[in-house]
Amino acid sequence: MKTLTEFTALQIKNAAKTKQDLITAGKTPEELPQALGEALKIEGDKLNFLINALDLPMQKTSDLKRVIVMALGEGEQVPSNAAQKGEQVYVAEYYAPLHGATPPQKAGHGDRDSRGGRGGRGGPGRGKNDRRDQKGGGQGRGPRKDGAGPGAGPAKRPVITPKA
Repeated sequence: MKTLTEFTALQIKNAAKTKQDLITAGKTPEELPQALGEALKIEGDKLNFLINALDLPMQKTSDLKRVIVMALGEGEQVPSNAAQKGEQVYVAEYYAPLHGATPPQKAGHGDRDSRGGRGGRGGPGRGKNDRRDQKGGGQGRGPRKDGAGPGAGPAKRPVITPKA
């Protein structure tokens, strides 16, 4: 397949609005292509492609990304998501749908219930040796030696006195 041209969603929406305005102004179907071309400053094949793209049955114009106009090569089949008008194939591309809007949650509470906290009663405690039998990290490097700890100052070194 060879891409002939493409129209963005904005171009399609503007052209649809202009077409509707021209119809309400009293333009006949015979005058409509020329008036639409003058209003949008498009002519030739591109105008014909745009008019055909406007006639396509589009389900959701709010999610429309673009419409691609392609020509089929010899022996190629029309894709399942495309519509054929004449010798051209029109493929409407859409943005991925947004999942249903979720209701706003309370600020800072997430999925917790109204009581908050870490869980209910009856569960195991959270003491030092609760996870002793589980694999993973260990007890660290062991207890501190020689009274070292935060704020203890430098470690004491033995004083060596020279012999006379």
